[in-house]
Parts: sequence; C-alpha cells; structure tokens
Amino acid sequence: MGRLLLTLTVALALFLVLDAAMRREQSSMLPLLPHAPSADEVMIMGNSMFKTGIDFQQLAQQLPDGTRVRFNYFNGYYTNLWYLITKNALSVAAEKPRLLVWGFRPTYAIEPAFMVDRVGYVDQFLKPSEPEYDNIVQARETSWQERASLFLTDFSGSYAARNDLQSGLTAYTRRLGASLLYSADQNIDALKIRGTVPTSDLIVQASTQGRVQMTEELVADVDVGQRRFVRGERVSFERSFLPLISDMLQQQEIPQLVVIHKPVSTINEGLQSDVLQFTEAAVAYFERQQIPYLDLIAIDDIGRDDYGSGDHYNAEGRAKVTRELAGAISRVLQELP
Repeated sequence: MGRLLLTLTVALALFLVLDAAMRREQSSMLPLLPHAPSADEVMIMGNSMFKTGIDFQQLAQQLPDGTRVRFNYFNGYYTNLWYLITKNALSVAAEKPRLLVWGFRPTYAIEPAFMVDRVGYVDQFLKPSEPEYDNIVQARETSWQERASLFLTDFSGSYAARNDLQSGLTAYTRRLGASLLYSADQNIDALKIRGTVPTSDLIVQASTQGRVQMTEELVADVDVGQRRFVRGERVSFERSFLPLISDMLQQQEIPQLVVIHKPVSTINEGLQSDVLQFTEAAVAYFERQQIPYLDLIAIDDIGRDDYGSGDHYNAEGRAKVTRELAGAISRVLQELP
C-alpha cells in the first residue's frame, strides 16, 4: 500500500510538472504581437479600418496628456483573428493594457468564416485543437464532447498541448512556413523609413502629391490577395465571434472599447436586413453588458466623400473618425478606476 501511494504521488508530481511546462509553452504566442500589452498604454487592435481611420498624431493631441497608444496592426484580418489573439495571447500576458480598442464591420462580422484561411497570423495564433473556433467558422453547434475538450484545454496544459507532443515537428514546420509566407506577402511594408511609415505609403504620397496618404485608400478589401478570402454562412450575432471576444476580455479584466465601423454601402443603400439585425443585436448586447462602444454607423457626419476605395477612409474621413475615437477613449479612461 505504501509503495502504491508513493508511485501515485510521484506520478502526480510528474504530471503537475509537465502540465506547468505545457502552460508555459502556450504563452509563446504572446511575442507574435507587434507590440506587447502594457498597463500604461491604450492598445488598439485592428486592420486597415483603423489604419486609414486614425491620424495617430492628431489622436495623441486630442487625448488626455500622457496617454500612450500602441497599434497592433494586422492588415487584412477580421474577427476570427481578434478571437484567437484574445484567447491565446492576451490571456497569458503578464501585463494587461490600460484599455483595449477593437472593432468590426457588421458586413464582415456576420460572416465569421470570412478570411479564415490558415496562412499568416491566423495560422500562428491557432492552437493545434480549436473546436470552438472551427464550429463558429463552420456555423454549427458545439457537441458535448467538444465542450469537454474545451474544458480540458482550458484547465490542463498537457491536454491542450497533446497534439504538439504527438506532432511537434509538423506544427513547427507549419508555423515556420506560415511565417515565411506572411513575410513574403508583406515584404513591401516590412521596409520602413521615417520611423513607422511603410515604403508603399511614401510612394503613394509622392505619386499623388500628398493627396493620398496611405496605400489602403486606393485598395478595397476584395482587391487584396483575392485567393486568401474564404466565404461562409451568415450567422446571428450570438453565433459570431463578437460576444466571445467581449466575454473573454471581461473575464481577463481588460477594459475595452468596441468600435463599429461604418461600411460605405450604408450611406446610400443602408444595411441589408440581416446585417441590420446583427448590428442592432450587437448594440443591445454591449449596452446590456455595459461595454463601451462607438457606433460610427450612427454618425451622419461621416459621408461618401470621407472614403477612398471601398470602406477605407481618406484624409477627411480620417480626421472625423480620429475625433470621434479620441472622444470615446477619453470618456472611457475617465471612468476607469
């Protein structure tokens, strides 16, 4: 009996050590963020809607003195990536941002499978087993077996990393290959001069005599890397990534401000009925959960002349969005403890 107890004790100790090691391994996704979260900074997480929508010099001038802002820019990515970053990177961060600003376009968020190829950042932030993620992009319910897997994934590092233990080499080569592909796809923007200004933006500024400041003002989403876009079923707000992202941020005690971007199509055509219902459900959810949000769709001052190509803002739109965002961030910061 004594020998059996000793064996069980040793086995349990070994399991706990292995489990802790696997948990440490999971934290390796955090360095994939361009800027690590900091308790004294506002972190903005988003795509070209924020890049073309924010004049960061003007934003700094309009925010309370001493407010520092960092932009984690992921060009061409959508709510599926915000979900993975929140779940697999921010959750293990030693420091939480003072405020996290993130957003979505309802015309794309209603379709969670949009841009869900497994190349680049999506592939890098995916764990070997992501049943909830897969179910959302496939728009189907989670089975009890998959819920059990989710529970074990959350509470056992060794279970969460079981596929890594079995196929570590495959996972490593897949991630390395994805990194190389992403680097190749982003090679122009990787070469930056004048601080953080991409070379492609400087070329556009010079060729248009300053009338256009950013490459994205000339390019719509559907024009970029057409092969990378994946389409899927439209879903209700409750079955999208949005409530999961918000819930996880609340559980992680990260203050958040959600920006509802304004698609240019809403100006002349309005939102389609299912997209309108999706947006109204999102607003109702944020109000019910007391989550601060900025609804740019409701701002009539943002008109057709404020857009470049597609949904991307031009300089005039950027000034308006920056002003609205600065006001919203200031109000949230004022209410934080």
